[in-house]
Amino acid sequence: MSELFTGLISVALVNHLVLTQLLGLEAWFAGPAGLRRSALFGLSAAMLIIGSTLISNAFLGLTSMIVASQIRSGFALPVVMVVSALLLMPLRLILMRFAPAELPVLKRSFPLLALNSAVIGTGLLATWHVSGVADLIGFAIANAAAFVVFLLVFAAIQQRVSTDDVPAPFRGVPILLISAGIMSLAILAFEGLVP
Repeated sequence: MSELFTGLISVALVNHLVLTQLLGLEAWFAGPAGLRRSALFGLSAAMLIIGSTLISNAFLGLTSMIVASQIRSGFALPVVMVVSALLLMPLRLILMRFAPAELPVLKRSFPLLALNSAVIGTGLLATWHVSGVADLIGFAIANAAAFVVFLLVFAAIQQRVSTDDVPAPFRGVPILLISAGIMSLAILAFEGLVP
């Protein structure tokens, strides 16, 4: 029981320190530019998901021809993380070209983007469970599209909540975390839909 309590306290502190103090995520989603920023962040993450999944799986496929597959599965996480971090530079150049006004705000989220669980998780799941180039491309595109939709829905909920009358204890980050929990339950409802 004490481990659960310690875990809850540490998650609350990490969420408070990282999401609100360092990244300013609460103000990032709120306001009139929140939906636009969320769309740019989602598209950036989608490019990173697709690029890192394809490149890291191509690299791991080449290395599996040289070394044993057991080494390949243990080597997957560092490869996906390094590839996603290396793809931030071309992503920055693309954003500088197409969205220069939003670049200062989006640059703050680059560490969050590179170590995003959607980016790393898609690369790892593709390495472990997807075979074939067409399946790999479809898997990466489907995960990227789902992430963008999730992020846009979350930003729309946050904008709606920021204008509604929310009880004082739930204002700010608590309602943000409650909304994320409800959305994760909604996503779990899709489990088992496709055999």
